[in-house]
Amino acid sequence: MKKPLNEEFKRMQKLAGLNEQKFYSRDYVKQKYGNKAKEIEANIEDEEDNNPNIFDLYTSLETAEETDDFVKGFIND
Repeated sequence: MKKPLNEEFKRMQKLAGLNEQKFYSRDYVKQKYGNKAKEIEANIEDEEDNNPNIFDLYTSLETAEETDDFVKGFIND
């Protein structure tokens, strides 16, 4: 007996990794750091003069731990 189409579709999504939630560092920073998020991103953008790929690196981070470690250097206390 064939599986219903929606079950097969879900199985294919799972195999392709499409049902996993993608991590977005910018959303994470906004959620965790609140009002400081704009300041953090401005500081990262300022650093682009010295490192042109820094913002791309920031947006490509894949975990909360990586993101926290990365933004530590861009937070003004």
